[in-house]
Order: sequence, then C-alpha cells, then structure tokens
Amino acid sequence: MKAIAVLRVSTEGQQIDDQRDELFEFIRSQGYDEIIPIEAVGASAIKMDDKYLYMVQKIKDIISQDKDIDSVFVWELSRLGRNEMILMEFKDLFIKNHIQFICKNPFMKLLNDDGSVNAGMELAFSLFATMSKQEMEEKKSRFKRAKKYMSAKGKYLGGNTVKYGYKVVDGFFQVDEVEGEVVKTVFDMYSTGKHSSYTLAKELQEQGIEIPEFKVCNILRCRAYLGEEVSESGMHYPQIISRELFDRCEEIRQGNKIMMKRGSRICLGAKLIKCPVCGATCTSNSKHYRCSKNSHMGKCDNKFALNQSVADELLWRTTYPLHLDYLMKASEGKLKEYKKELKTVEEKIAACDKKIANFIRKKQRIIDTYLDGLINKENRDLRLSKLEDDIRFQTDYQIQLQGKREAIERLLETSSVDTYESFLSSFDVIEAEDKYDLVHKWIESLVAVRESFGKKNKKSKKPNGVHITIKSIYGQVFQYMYIPQDKKGSNLFVWNGAEWVADRLG
Repeated sequence: MKAIAVLRVSTEGQQIDDQRDELFEFIRSQGYDEIIPIEAVGASAIKMDDKYLYMVQKIKDIISQDKDIDSVFVWELSRLGRNEMILMEFKDLFIKNHIQFICKNPFMKLLNDDGSVNAGMELAFSLFATMSKQEMEEKKSRFKRAKKYMSAKGKYLGGNTVKYGYKVVDGFFQVDEVEGEVVKTVFDMYSTGKHSSYTLAKELQEQGIEIPEFKVCNILRCRAYLGEEVSESGMHYPQIISRELFDRCEEIRQGNKIMMKRGSRICLGAKLIKCPVCGATCTSNSKHYRCSKNSHMGKCDNKFALNQSVADELLWRTTYPLHLDYLMKASEGKLKEYKKELKTVEEKIAACDKKIANFIRKKQRIIDTYLDGLINKENRDLRLSKLEDDIRFQTDYQIQLQGKREAIERLLETSSVDTYESFLSSFDVIEAEDKYDLVHKWIESLVAVRESFGKKNKKSKKPNGVHITIKSIYGQVFQYMYIPQDKKGSNLFVWNGAEWVADRLG
C-alpha cells in the first residue's frame, strides 16, 4: 500500500527529523510499505506563504497523478493547515477520491473501513478548521496591534516603506543627513513662491543636486516629513520640517496648480507668453493675454491682446507631439527591457522547477534504498539532509524569482500609463491641470506679433495676421500665422521649414 506523509515546520530553525522518523514508524505500523514524503521547512500555514502553497499544490498533484495513493498521514492536523478554506478543500478532496486521512495526534481517521465517511471524525475535522480560522484571525489581530504600536515608535517593519530623506538604523527610522538636507532645501526654496516643481528641480540640478521633477513633487506632497501618522498601521517618521513651512508650501502648490485660473478654466500660457516689445510676462483676463507692464502699469506701448483660446490651443498642439515622441522613445526601450528580463526570469523559474522535481525523485530513491536495507539510517539521513538543503536553496531562490516576476509584470502593466498608446488614447479626456503641467514641461516661451499676411482687407489699417512663435525647452522653433477675420477659408497657417501650409484653428 502507498501513502503520503505530510511533514511541515513553520520556521527554518525547527527540526523535522524527529517528526519524520516517528510518523514513518507510525505509517508502517498501519501496514503501509511505500511512503511518499512531502516536506516543507519554514512553510507558514497562517501566512500561507509560497512554501506552504507549494506543499498544498504538491499534495493535490500527487493524489491526482498517482491512483495507487490510498492514504494521507499527518503528525497533527495543524501540519496540514490552519486556514479554514484550505482544510475544508482537503477534506472534500479526500472524500471525493476515497483517500483515507489519518492524523496521529490526536488519532483521527476520516473514513470508516468500508470507505464511508466517519460522521464523528468529519465533524471533528470541521470543528478544527473553524477553530483554526478563529485562532488565525486572533493572531492577525494581535500582530496588527503590535505592528501599529511599533510603527508609532518609528520602527521599520520591512517592505518598501523607507521614504526619501530617511534611513534605517538598528531597525528604526532615522533622518538621512544628506537626503534630509535636500528635503529641507526643497521646502525652503519652494516656500519663496518663485518656483514650480519643474523649475525647482532644474535649479537643484544646476546646484549639483541630482533630483528629478517627480521626486520634487513627491517630497512636497509627503506629510511624513511632519512626523505625523502617515498610514493605517500608524507609521511615524522623525520630523524634518515644521508644519508652518509645509502649510506655506502646500498653499503655494495648490495655487500653482490652478495658476491664473478663471472660473473652471486654466491658462496654459501662464508665465510662458512674453511681450515682443519689452520682454515682460503677459497675463490673462480670462479672454486675452496682454503685456503685464502695459495692462497694469502702462510702462509698455504694446497694447496688443492675444486671444487666450488661440494661444492655449497652439501651445497644446505644439506640446502634444513633443510629449508623444518622448513617450514613444522612452516606453519602447523600457518595455523591451522589461520583457527581456521577464523572459529570463521565467526561464530561471522553469529551471528551478526541474531541479526541485529531480531532488524529490532522488529523495524517494534514497528512502526506497533505505527501506530495502541497502543503506543504513546514518547514510540515509546524511543524503536526505544534503537534498533538503538543495531543495531549500532552490525553493528560496524560486520564491525570489517569482517575486521578481510579479514585480516585472506589474511594471509592464503600470508602465502602460506612460506609454505612447495610452497617452494617445487619452487625448479627449486629459485634464486641464495635466495639460498645464505638460505645456510647462516642454515649452519655454511664446511670442506673438501683428503682421500682414496674404490678401489684406483694404479698409483695415491694422495688420490682418498674428505671427506666433513657440520655442521648446530644447530650442525647437514652431511658427504659426493666425488670421482672426478669415471665417470662410483657412484661419491658420503653419511654417514647415520651406513654406506656409494652410490649416484650420477652432
């Protein structure tokens, strides 16, 4: 007769040898001459980690593949599991496949000798499953309370929770001297009101502080630097900045976010449109951009008012392809790299599967050799110990690889947010605030000058066109000629480097 012996210990430090020898002796006393051991060292049935789930799947696979299996033995019921759902699944699996389940401590047989279900043992099995669920929930609750208590004291509890500006020393968060000074600098400079996140990042980079714009944005939004609770678990970090400084920066940040907003409208050209006469920044009255020195102080002779809708549409029309080109180049290389890395990881996982399966077959051969009397117990244990180390190493390595695979898969999924295709598909739903940020990321300036163009209305004394020049941050120049009065034909012309090409605006 053939039986499965389930052997599990929840920590690496626990020994499985005594459990194995006593369970094997018990199984042989029940008349079984062929034993398939399924061992899991460091497998947590409460956390249901990868090692435990691998053990569960292995039991199910052997039962489905080997029809000669007629019994499953465990040292005690908790070795099989502590999750109510999994335990009930095992019970149904054993009953469905007419597999006898025998627990040594306390002694329990799920099936009667005639193959029918023992009602008392089935009830005991179900009661243990329910008790295990309650015990697990209580342990989780205690762990959660302890985690919150330690988090409130600044204890590092693992995971990706070390924010910029901090480091972990002896298990507790401490302010990183270098990064902490950068955080203070970011808030101090931003509090002057002279910077956007983009210009601040640029200024810091010129000072030798290599920090991207998104990092500046994250720092300015992060309340951890106040030393207050920042998560449901009660996570606290040491304080770096004062609340007054944070609140002042937050007020400026919210103001910048809706810079020159009139009602529900955002002016894309804020701070970008320059007066061609005096070079001052043009401001908006919600309909037109005008030289600030002319409209507010009368110190400039330029009285021209540039239609805000026209300027904003041309700014976005110029920004859109620039950002698309950037995303296409960036995402193609990034996705290609991720896919290549994912393929390599999957090949390594497959190789681990083969090695683990080979080690398990070797274990069975060693056990068979020992049962046949060809090797002694000391020789058997020495070989099995070596194989256990090999299996443990490969299993740990495989778990690491599986975690890496999941991380890469998430990157492939989430990176689609920044890909060419997703940005292209979101053209009609891009928020005004996002347009504002992109325009200010790619555009350096816009200058508009009245000029005569093509056929002019003889009755009008003013030039009939507006020559608009937009310059990107990389020095690219885009030129447009807008004809306000032309309502029938083309009201916009675009310079392609050789000639003006007719287009339409609005």
